[in-house]
Amino acid sequence: MMDERLHGVKLINWLVSVILLLPAIIWLLNGIINLLGEGLYSYTFLLPSSFKIHTVTLIAITTFYITVLLTLKPHNPLRNFLVSTLLIFLSNALYEFVYFLFMCNVHILLPPPHHRHPARLPLPISMMLSIMVGPRSIIGLLLGMLLLLLLNLKFHFLRTDRVRILLFLLGFSGFITSMFTLNQMGFFRAVHLYLRRLTPRDPHNPIWMLSKFLCIWMFLPLLDVEFSRGFKELLRWVS
Repeated sequence: MMDERLHGVKLINWLVSVILLLPAIIWLLNGIINLLGEGLYSYTFLLPSSFKIHTVTLIAITTFYITVLLTLKPHNPLRNFLVSTLLIFLSNALYEFVYFLFMCNVHILLPPPHHRHPARLPLPISMMLSIMVGPRSIIGLLLGMLLLLLLNLKFHFLRTDRVRILLFLLGFSGFITSMFTLNQMGFFRAVHLYLRRLTPRDPHNPIWMLSKFLCIWMFLPLLDVEFSRGFKELLRWVS
């Protein structure tokens, strides 16, 4: 009787994992195909919706989501889903807030245009969520941090030993360094001009790509993950 009940629980967990994993795999494959066909700095859609997002951002998010969903211990698909999506939300809020701070500096340094220029449309999905753009991004950042603390009180998934904290701080330092490097390269000024159609040159570059990956993947050292478990889960899912 106990064996049957345990088998039923495992079957339910497997079905839930499949449901939660399938959209991310589709988005990841779509991102890879779009990356190969359209280039590193292209946009793609969050199928089946019409939301547009940078292909690099989509790949960074989906790979992180799949990794956490499959490898966070102990394996619980619903808990792992909540943890991964919350960290994605928090990382996006952090990125948008830091991005906003640098763009504020650009707005101060650049003289106002003589006439208004329409922004380039459509914008990435993060630009369509009002809580995640401009000065309101601080709301998203604080909300994400609060939810992270509450979720950790419930599930105790964060690990705070010295090595893990050091690895997180290294990742965070790398992210901040990449943003300052972009600023020194004139990236934010170029974005300001590009979005107002004052220049045809797309300013996105490999350092921008690095900042995207660091901003989300820097959280992984704080999680108790087991990659061998994730590999086994993936094999079990596809078999």
